[in-house]
Amino acid sequence: MKKYIFLYCVLFLTTLSFAQKHDNIWPMGYASLSSNNYLINFTDSFEIIPINLGANMAELANASICDSTGNLLFYTNGAKIIDSTHNLMQNGDNLNQILDSIAIYPNNSIYWDYGYPSKVMILPSKNNKYHVFHIERGRNGVLSFFALQLNHSIVDMSLNNGLGSVISKNKPIINDTIAGQGYMLEACKHANGQDWWILVPEYESNAYYRFLLTTDSLYGPFRQEVGYSFSWIDYNGQAIFSPNGSLYLRYDPQNQAHLYDFNRCTGELSYRQQINVPSNSNAGGAAISSNSRFLYIANDTIVFQYDLQAAYINASRVTVAVWDGFQSQPPFGFGFDQMQLAPNGKIYELTLSREDSLHVIENPDSAGLACNFRRNAIATPSYNGIALPNFPHFRTLALPPGACDTTGVALLPVLKERIKIYPNPSYNSRFNIAATQSSPDYVQIHDLLGRLFLQEAWDANETEKVIPLPSGTKGVYFVSVWKDGKLVGREKLIVLE
Repeated sequence: MKKYIFLYCVLFLTTLSFAQKHDNIWPMGYASLSSNNYLINFTDSFEIIPINLGANMAELANASICDSTGNLLFYTNGAKIIDSTHNLMQNGDNLNQILDSIAIYPNNSIYWDYGYPSKVMILPSKNNKYHVFHIERGRNGVLSFFALQLNHSIVDMSLNNGLGSVISKNKPIINDTIAGQGYMLEACKHANGQDWWILVPEYESNAYYRFLLTTDSLYGPFRQEVGYSFSWIDYNGQAIFSPNGSLYLRYDPQNQAHLYDFNRCTGELSYRQQINVPSNSNAGGAAISSNSRFLYIANDTIVFQYDLQAAYINASRVTVAVWDGFQSQPPFGFGFDQMQLAPNGKIYELTLSREDSLHVIENPDSAGLACNFRRNAIATPSYNGIALPNFPHFRTLALPPGACDTTGVALLPVLKERIKIYPNPSYNSRFNIAATQSSPDYVQIHDLLGRLFLQEAWDANETEKVIPLPSGTKGVYFVSVWKDGKLVGREKLIVLE
């Protein structure tokens, strides 16, 4: 019997690894020099495909998404959503409205006047739906140096003959100054291996906003203050999760790097330590190897490796690359910048400015110089902007059953107010619910797996509601009430018959 269980696990994990190819195609290039962009295709091995993406490519915002087998669905430069034929997706313009003209006219000087798009991320959901999270540098039509807003849009790939259509666009979900000019937008799989935590840090503070994206809903924002309080102009650097989802790192050259433990059940951070990075630069990036052991951090001229399993992480620092002064187009190109772990297990890195090559770490799971950092190793048919596609780790596995008390919305943070449910347990497939402080907007009921079971609007004139349940709904549920887009109350409900 043990042999069959082992074989099942091997087959399951093998199938999972081959089915999570959402990050297999990377659009790359330089918006203001758009005559010769390219795609990187990781589907079979590593292939560079020259292509003219025109104004659809971008220098500072870049995300793409494939289906689970690696076929390109769409990509975005933070201003427009482009379909797999490299044309504007239906209703795909005016993503971040003040930036659309910038993407149409990439040589417009306003692109360089701090109004350029910032980081963007695409997450898959059920029923051919894809969620696009994008940072906007402005408000009410006025551009800003700072990232002021996180927006949410939804693409339905079942529409427009399979080319997709944007069915919801530019819904603001955070109205606050966001750290790193928005370059810190990241996501990690929930412990259940299905839902997603989305995390963005607040500017010049130790606060973090998080959302929980389930197959049915987006919950949040929830705010946590934890650990080091970032200060100064944290406009560069990178935030990353480890591939196994247990660690979160935030780095910028002005504030050093800071390591946190990440709770995939609750989405909460626990501060661990500062990681010292010798630097007086204004640029840099970070990545973690696929075995979640080795951390790579770059300033603009040096790349360091740290062993995250060492008793003293700072003492494990090894220099694995030093800029050799090479510039393909002086005085623009130099050094090291953003990094991204690829589907082939290698780490690719950009230069800080205009260069027609990529750095690569060939064996990032190996210690020290055995990682084999190769400077300017990949010749590219175009200069590269400062934008590798921003991907989460799609291959992060679910935690074992029982790792969380439950895997759904029952694990969201402490609430601002309570609600009253009676009778509880319920014996007649109905119950009463009353909010103790204010009139909510709506009520939701989820099962133990976090799946939405029922939702009802709450009339402003109601002091309490009677909620009827379908017959046969025996079990344990969680009842949540929402107001102004925020969770304000939650209680456990037991239905006996």
